[in-house]
Amino acid sequence: MSEYYDQNKTLINILVGLALVCLVCFMGGCFLVWELFISSKYIKAGPPPKGSPAGTVVIAKNKIDAFDGIINSDVETRLAAPDDIPAMAVDKLADAVDHIPSRTFEKGEVLRSHLLKKPQSARELTRLGSRYLKMDDKTRAVELFQEALKEDPHSSAAYEWLGHAYWKLDKPDQAVESFEKAVALDSTSDYSYNYLAYITLKDNDLDKTIKYSQKAIKADPDNPEPYTYEGVAYYRQNKPKEAIEILTEAIRIKSDDGYPLYYRGRSYCRLKDYDKALVDVNKAIESDYWDLAGLYELKGRILAGKQNYHRAMIFFDRSLAVSDLFGAHIGKARCYLEQKDPTKALKEAALAVAAYPGDDKTKEKKSKKNWRSYEIDPEPEKVAALVSNMMSKKAMLKEAEATLDRALARQPDSGLLYYERACLKEKLKDEAAAASDYAKAKELSYKPAQDAWMR
Repeated sequence: MSEYYDQNKTLINILVGLALVCLVCFMGGCFLVWELFISSKYIKAGPPPKGSPAGTVVIAKNKIDAFDGIINSDVETRLAAPDDIPAMAVDKLADAVDHIPSRTFEKGEVLRSHLLKKPQSARELTRLGSRYLKMDDKTRAVELFQEALKEDPHSSAAYEWLGHAYWKLDKPDQAVESFEKAVALDSTSDYSYNYLAYITLKDNDLDKTIKYSQKAIKADPDNPEPYTYEGVAYYRQNKPKEAIEILTEAIRIKSDDGYPLYYRGRSYCRLKDYDKALVDVNKAIESDYWDLAGLYELKGRILAGKQNYHRAMIFFDRSLAVSDLFGAHIGKARCYLEQKDPTKALKEAALAVAAYPGDDKTKEKKSKKNWRSYEIDPEPEKVAALVSNMMSKKAMLKEAEATLDRALARQPDSGLLYYERACLKEKLKDEAAAASDYAKAKELSYKPAQDAWMR
């Protein structure tokens, strides 16, 4: 072999050199073909016709970093006829428009429509609208989605995006209407059903929440969100057992999600299963669930239920350090009563009434119900009587009645609660109901002097 190489050394070296040159030329050719034809780096356009109006554009490059130059020079340049632009170049331009910087996006959209010289399809308008929505230009997004629906009234995707835009504009009624049209066109849309469940839960329309949650679960059984929405709806309907069952499914799918853990803990607490409730609330505190004030208030409630009033007070105070919660003040009032300190209990009850989660009174949203008002737990009889009494003095008669009704649902043998409700019914001018409650309190051997501590 070595003798053959020595004899033909020059020839072999020449052949090897030629092979290397061919390889380099081949690779260079491939790169050139890629750049010129496949990647459409250069889009060559014919010269603009004479007399073309200012404001049109000749495309030189289909690169994102060239868009600023193209758009800024549109006064001096002209638009080539659409027939002069290769179809592949137009496709590349469509992709590039989706990624150009936000500051030039609107001009890029106009540029693309000029190039195509034809109305945009519903799909294209929906894509553009979604881009505007991501840029937080919600009004423009709605306009584009509505244009898309004019092009195709049967586009479920356009209705879905329109519903999302309306929701971000804080127009829940229009959002629900759009999502309902989306599911009418596509009954398998878990996205729309999930949003419908979420919005109706925010509005406390619980039967609809349960209906939409179940449809969302059927469409996508691996999404934990609709299980959670359904569980919260059952909790608000005072069905803690049903809530626990469905929330357990959400936790099975995503075990570290604090949202279902929190509400399963609240449901266990309503059933007075404090050990299980404590496990759930501790896991929820370790998660990234946002409502830290609610978590601490729940842990204080659980500890008070376990008659550990000293530690319960610690967590009620932690809750109040985050937010001025009605439930945390109520919890402290309960602890003070159990510790035989009615003076401090009265003070906390007054603070609780001041923090009652009634209507949101902001400039933008007047008289919108605070979601915490849907989730007030029934209290032990003395606390419920004390708080309802304070509410009555503050002319919060309906809130006082609701407080007593919740407490009586849990403790139907409390003469104190019947007596307080009888007094309240008198203020509400309901003489027959007042007489009935007075009679029930007397039947339960209640004597008004027993409640002198809260008068």
